[in-house]
Amino acid sequence: MSQESVAVPIKILGVKYQISCEPGEEKALLESATLLDERLAKMREQSRLSIEQASMMVALNLAHDLLKAKREVEESEGKIRRKLESLLAKIDEQMGA
Repeated sequence: MSQESVAVPIKILGVKYQISCEPGEEKALLESATLLDERLAKMREQSRLSIEQASMMVALNLAHDLLKAKREVEESEGKIRRKLESLLAKIDEQMGA
C-alpha cells in the first residue's frame, strides 16, 4: 500500500473498524465489508458456530466463490481465444485466396 492511504470506517457484526486502503478503493472496501457482514450474519443465524468458526466458514465459501469465478473467466477467455484464432485463420484463408 502506498504512503497515501485513506481510513475507512466499517462495521462487521456490530464491531466498528478503521481500515486503510488506497485512494479510490473506498467503495470496493465498503462493498467487501458489507458482503462479509451479511455472510457472517447469515452464517451465525443458520448455525450455532462461534464467530471464529463462522468467519472460517465464510472465508472458505468466499475463497470457493473466487476460485469458481476465476475458472469461469479462464474458460471464457479460452473460448474467446479459440474463436478469435478461428476467425483470424478464416481471414488469412480469404486473403490468400
